[in-house]
Amino acid sequence: MAKKNQILIAYAVATLTAFCYVVIRAIHMDVTYDEAWTIRSFVPVDVINIIRYEPCDANNHMLNTLLIKLFFITGDHSLFVARIPNILAFILYCYFGYRIVSQYLSPLIGICCYLLLLFNPFVLDFFSLARGYGLSLGFLIASLYYLIAYIIAYKPVYAIWAITCGMFAVLSNFSVLNYWLVFCLMITIFSFFNKQLNFKKTFLYTVSGSVILALLIYEPIRKLKANGNLYYGGNKDFYSDTLTSLAKYSFYTSETNAFIVYSLNIFLIILVVSCISSFFYNRSLISPKSMFIFITLISAFSVIMQHLLLDTLYLIDRTALFFYPLFILTLCFSLNDLKDRWYTKITTALITVAFVINFTNKANLIKTALWYFDAHSSETLGWLNEVGKRRHKVLNIYYSWPLQSSFGYYFEENKYPYLKVKEVTEANKYRPYSDFYIYLTQPLDKVDYNANEPKPFLSPRTLVREYPHEHIKIYSDVISH
Repeated sequence: MAKKNQILIAYAVATLTAFCYVVIRAIHMDVTYDEAWTIRSFVPVDVINIIRYEPCDANNHMLNTLLIKLFFITGDHSLFVARIPNILAFILYCYFGYRIVSQYLSPLIGICCYLLLLFNPFVLDFFSLARGYGLSLGFLIASLYYLIAYIIAYKPVYAIWAITCGMFAVLSNFSVLNYWLVFCLMITIFSFFNKQLNFKKTFLYTVSGSVILALLIYEPIRKLKANGNLYYGGNKDFYSDTLTSLAKYSFYTSETNAFIVYSLNIFLIILVVSCISSFFYNRSLISPKSMFIFITLISAFSVIMQHLLLDTLYLIDRTALFFYPLFILTLCFSLNDLKDRWYTKITTALITVAFVINFTNKANLIKTALWYFDAHSSETLGWLNEVGKRRHKVLNIYYSWPLQSSFGYYFEENKYPYLKVKEVTEANKYRPYSDFYIYLTQPLDKVDYNANEPKPFLSPRTLVREYPHEHIKIYSDVISH
C-alpha cells in the first residue's frame, strides 16, 4: 500500500508540475505569429465560414478556431482566454495518458512512460498556445485509450468513444488524418480477427465516423490544396524531415547538430531492438503493444507513400507532433513486455532521466521553440512607445516581416499612440527610412525569410537593444537617435 501511494504521489507531482508550467506560460508568453493570425483573421468570421474555410488557409485549425470563438462569447477576448481550449486539452492528455500507463504497464515503466509523455518542452509548447496541435494530442491520446479498452474489454461503447475522439483529433489538426486512416484500418482488422469483438458493429461505426469526417473536411482540404496552402513540409525523406525535425525541436533548437543526430539514432535503435525483442516474450498480434507498433509503422509508411505517389510534403516539426506519443507508447509497451529485466529497467530509467534533464535545461516562461522571435514583441513595442513619448514624437518603425503578425496583434490591442508602422512603397522600398528597425537576424527557410535583406541598412544605424537568444536586434536611425 505504501509503495502504491508513493507511485500515486509521483504521478500527482508530475501532473501538477507540468500543468502549472503550461498555465503559467499561457499567462505570460507573448502572442505568436500563428496565434495572432488565427485570432485576427479566422475567429471573427461566422461559424459556417470557419467550417467552410472562408477565408481559406491552413492556419485555420477548425475545432480550435470554433472553441476560441465560443470562449470569446464571455466578452473576454484576452490571449489567455484564447489559449484555454488547449489548456483543457492538456488535462485530457494527462488524464488518458495516466489511464493508459497506469492500467497496462508495470509501475516503473508506467511512471517513466508518463514522464516521457509529459516532459518534452516542444510538446508542452502547444498546450500553452491558441493552436490546434494541443487539442489534437489530447483527443489522440483519448482515442488510443478507448481503442485499447475496446480490444481488451470488447464493449462497443469504447469503439464509439475511440472513433469520436479520433474524429475530434483530425478536426483539431488535419495532419492527424494520417493517424485516423491507420486507426480505422487497425480497429477494423482487430475486430475482424477477434471473434469476441463485433465486427459488423465496429465496421458500421468506423464507416459512419469516416463519412461524417469526410463531409466536414473534404471541402476545406480541397480548397487548401487548390490554393497552394499546403506548403509547410519537407522534401527530403521521413528521417531527415519528420524524425530529425521532431528531435531537434525537442531539444529546443532549430539547428541540426551531431549530438541531435546521435541522440535520435540511439533512440531509434533502442526502439527497434525493444519492439523486435518483445515478440520473443509476447507474440500476440492483438495486444496494446502490437497495436502501437502497427499504428506507428503504418502511419510512417503512409506519410512516405503519400510523398512518393501524391507528391505531398513530409510532415515536419509541429505537423508531425502526433508521432511523439506514438513513438513513446510503442517504446514503453515493448519494454514492458520484456518482463522487468535489469536491462529493461536501466534502459527505461536512463531514457527518462535524459528527457527530464533536457526539459529542465530548456524550460522557460517566455518563448516557444518555433516562434522564439515573438518572445519580446509586446515589451519591444511598449519600450519604443515610451521612447516616442519622451521625445514627444510619433516614431516610424520598420521590422522584419516574420514579426508582422504579433506586432499587428499588439497594435490592435494597445494602440501605441507614439508609434507608426512605416509603410514600404515602390518609391522607398530600397531605402525605407524609419526611426527604429526591429531586425530578425536568423533566416527561416521553411517560410522563405531571408535575414540578409540589405535595404534597411542602406542608411547608417546604431544598435540600441538586443535579444541574442531570440536573434532580435533593434536599430535606431543615426539621425533620429
